[in-house]
Amino acid sequence: MNLTDKFSKLVRECHYWTSEDKVLIAVSGGVDSMVLLHLVTHLPNDIRPRFSVAYVDHQLRNTSIIERHAVNKIAENLGIPFYSYIWEKETHPQSGTEKAAREIRYHFFHKVMVEQNITKLLTGHHKNDQVETILMRIVRGSAINQLVGIHKKRLFKDKEIIRPLLRFTKSELYTYAKAYELDFYEDESNTSFQYTRNRYRNRILPLLKKENKEVEDHLTNFADDLQDLLTIASPIIEKQAVDCLTFQEDKVEISKQHFIKQSDSMQRLVLKYMLDRLYEKTPLQYKRVHLEILQEWISSDTANSKIELPGDYVGIKEYTKFLICKQNNIKINRLSEPLQLEIGKWAVLPDGKKIGLFYSNEMPDLKINFVTLFLGLDSITLPLTIRHRADGDRMEIKGINGTKKIQRIMIDQKLPPSKREEAILIEDARKQIIWLVGLKESALSTKPIPDKIQYVLILKE
Repeated sequence: MNLTDKFSKLVRECHYWTSEDKVLIAVSGGVDSMVLLHLVTHLPNDIRPRFSVAYVDHQLRNTSIIERHAVNKIAENLGIPFYSYIWEKETHPQSGTEKAAREIRYHFFHKVMVEQNITKLLTGHHKNDQVETILMRIVRGSAINQLVGIHKKRLFKDKEIIRPLLRFTKSELYTYAKAYELDFYEDESNTSFQYTRNRYRNRILPLLKKENKEVEDHLTNFADDLQDLLTIASPIIEKQAVDCLTFQEDKVEISKQHFIKQSDSMQRLVLKYMLDRLYEKTPLQYKRVHLEILQEWISSDTANSKIELPGDYVGIKEYTKFLICKQNNIKINRLSEPLQLEIGKWAVLPDGKKIGLFYSNEMPDLKINFVTLFLGLDSITLPLTIRHRADGDRMEIKGINGTKKIQRIMIDQKLPPSKREEAILIEDARKQIIWLVGLKESALSTKPIPDKIQYVLILKE
C-alpha cells in the first residue's frame, strides 16, 4: 500500500475530520509539511476537508522570503486561502529563540483560526519527530504522561491540533516527495548543533541505531504501550483525585485528610493529575521532582509554609489548608494607611466590611450580620485609630490578667499567615488596643448597660 492509500485509510479510521470541517495546514516549506499539503489535496472527496494554508516567516534564514513566496504560489494554484506572518528580526529575543519562535507560530495559527472560524490545525510532525521528542523527555526527566511524546490529537485552546503523519518516517516522506516531484526547502539550521533537537537527531539517535537499528520503533511502541496503560488507569486516578482536590479556575485546594489516606503511589498519581490540569493549557512542563516535593510538603507536620512551582505557581500551606495558585493571584487586603474613626460615621475596611463608632443611644438600626463591642465613656480616649499589627503590639485580653502579644493571639487562634497580614486592630489615643477585630476583645470591653450611654463599636458585613 502506497503512502497516499495509507494516509486515506488513517484519516478514515481515526475520524480526524469530515469533508465539512475547515482545517488550517501549517506549511513551513519543508518536506514534511509540503507532503502533508499534497496528501490532503489528493484525499477522496468524501474525506477531503475545506482547507487553507498558514506560513510563518521567522526571518531566521536568508531563504525564508523565497520559501514564503513559493508556499503562497502553491496556495494560489490550488485556489485556497493563504495566511502568512513575518516575525521581524528586531523583535527576536537574545536567547530562547526556538521556544519564542514556537510561541509566535502557534499564536498566529490560533488567531487565523478564530478569525476564519477554523476548528482544526494540521501540522507535519512525523515519526522521527516523535522519536526525538520521547528520547529528549526521557533524558530530561519529564513526568510519565509526557513520555508518550507528541499526541496525534490534542486540544489547542478552544480548537484542536492534529498530527496525521506521526505514523510515517521522514524517509517515507522523502520518497513520496520524490515520486510526485514536490518542491521543498531544507532548513540549513537542521544541521546546527545549537538546537537541542538537532543534537539528538544528528548525534545521539545515530549512535543508538548502531546499538539497535529498530530503536525508533521500540521508542514509539513504548510510548503507545504507556498511553494504553494511562488510558486504563486514568478513571481510577480521577476518582481518587475528585476526593482530594477542589479546582477553581487556575487554582486548586488539596484536602490533606483525604490525601494522606492514599498509598504513596496513588498520592503521586493524584498530584500528577492535579499538575496536568493546571498546566494543560500552557507550554510549561513539570518534572517528577515536583511531584516528590509536593508529596513531602503535604505530608509534613509544618504548620505554615510556601513552595514554588513552574510557571509562577506557588503552594501555600496554612495549618490544614493547602492551596496551589498563581503568585499574582495571592491578594493581601491591607489598609494603605491608618484610619481615624469618628463618632457616628462608618469606615470601610479593605475586605469591604465596615466599622463604626456610635453612642449606645444613637445606634443605627441593624438587622443581621453585625458584631458589637461596648465601652465605657471614661475607659478610652478619642480619637480611635484603625490599623494593622506592628511589631511588639500587646493587648489586655478580657478575662486574662496581664497583656499578650497580638502575634501570639493570632497564632493561638490558628490564623493563617496571610490573614495575619490582613488583621485589623483598633486603638485609642493612649495607644490602648481595644479590639483585635473579629478575634479578641480587650479587657476594656463591657456588657451593654440599659439606660446608660456607652460607646459602641460595630462591625458589619
